[in-house]
Amino acid sequence: MYPQPDSIEHAMCYEEGREYRPYTCLNGDSSCLQDGKMISSSGISALLPNGACVRWHWAAWAGDARGSLLIDVDGPYAGYNRLGKDVFKFSYSEANTGIGLGNNGRTIIPYRQGWTRARLLSDCKKQGSGQACAALIMSDGWQMKLDYPW
Repeated sequence: MYPQPDSIEHAMCYEEGREYRPYTCLNGDSSCLQDGKMISSSGISALLPNGACVRWHWAAWAGDARGSLLIDVDGPYAGYNRLGKDVFKFSYSEANTGIGLGNNGRTIIPYRQGWTRARLLSDCKKQGSGQACAALIMSDGWQMKLDYPW
């Protein structure tokens, strides 16, 4: 487990003294590193035995406990560290999120679920942010179809 980091740049499974690859949006810019977007300076992360890194960012809006879960499938020291390529975003909510999930307790869903497939695919292309790639994979039956951009 890694505690809340000292900076957003060190937000996922950061180990002092190791070369750390910065995280970016799919389009390569760093706008998703702003506090409260893809990675936040609040939250904790854990390195799994297989090298993957999981980060939990909590937030509360209007009394509803919510947050996001980021999964870097190959960890912060390998791969691209790009949302939509090797990092995928999920949302968490304890109550009705307003997107038809009901009031039956806690839910973890891909971020941007509920968008049309065309819009998910557009966000998952190189010029997009990559936040919708997990939702695209889920909407396609947990597979990467032939038109998946990566």
